[in-house]
Amino acid sequence: MKVLVLIFLSTLKFEVSAFGLYDFKSENFTGVLKPSININLKFSDFRLYSNFGLNAIKTEDSTDIKSRLYQYYLKYQHKNFEIKGGKILFIPGFPGLFNPFFYPVAFKTIETEFEGEKGLFLRFINDIVTPTFFYTFKENTYDILKVQLSKGFSKFEAGAYSEIKNGLNIGGYCGYFGKLTAKMQSFLKDSLLKVTANVEFPVKKTLLSASFSHSNYPELTIIPASFMLTKNLLAVEIKFQDCIFEIPYLLCFFDIDNDTYIFILDYRQIISNNVILEAGFTLSLNQTKTDYTIYGGVKLTKGF
Repeated sequence: MKVLVLIFLSTLKFEVSAFGLYDFKSENFTGVLKPSININLKFSDFRLYSNFGLNAIKTEDSTDIKSRLYQYYLKYQHKNFEIKGGKILFIPGFPGLFNPFFYPVAFKTIETEFEGEKGLFLRFINDIVTPTFFYTFKENTYDILKVQLSKGFSKFEAGAYSEIKNGLNIGGYCGYFGKLTAKMQSFLKDSLLKVTANVEFPVKKTLLSASFSHSNYPELTIIPASFMLTKNLLAVEIKFQDCIFEIPYLLCFFDIDNDTYIFILDYRQIISNNVILEAGFTLSLNQTKTDYTIYGGVKLTKGF
């Protein structure tokens, strides 16, 4: 009995993130507090995973507190076969900015958490092609079958992705991973066509990344304290590779349709395995207005 208790406790992780954002133009402050518990229990080929907590948001006008169950699933994996059921986070294609198959916020801070979808997940890994199936079901809406076929070569990766609900939505992606990285993805969903491209390469001690997104209808892109509704969006990222414990980061968006520039300067300090500090500044410029915000926070982690 004591052994079982020790095994269970060794898989517990507690996290608390406190985050604040101040918009100088509207003079509004938003505070976020997110305590959460992460359970990761492994036994032989089985894994039980759960991530849940509270999400408290405080503004000048209101306070909103909700319990959130981000992910939970039971997983069985043996050799090249994997199956899991529950609330699962599945990101098709290449993660990063402007993924046409997955629509999170464009910029992730330390308090950002992604929620999974309820469903059943299957994957078969082999040398010819790796098929992935994810059947999701939601109340009062259509069930969706998500299918991804992927193939990796020496420096290349390519794949096809589809969603089947009341119709067929289909897309594809390909990438080259050498001294420079080049990726392209596209997805046709409910008459909305989205095409994205990315090139990433080292420049001295930095990593420079340029991304472009085009859709045939205006699409919403969310960043801290702002959003963009546009068809054509360009982004440039500068990452400082040699900084291990200090992570300065610069991200610039250009909304081509609305002639708007948005700059994000983000700095993270890793004090230890248990403490991460973050501070940032955003600036939005166009012909009619200028808006800027500051934000910051801390994330504390304790595992057993």
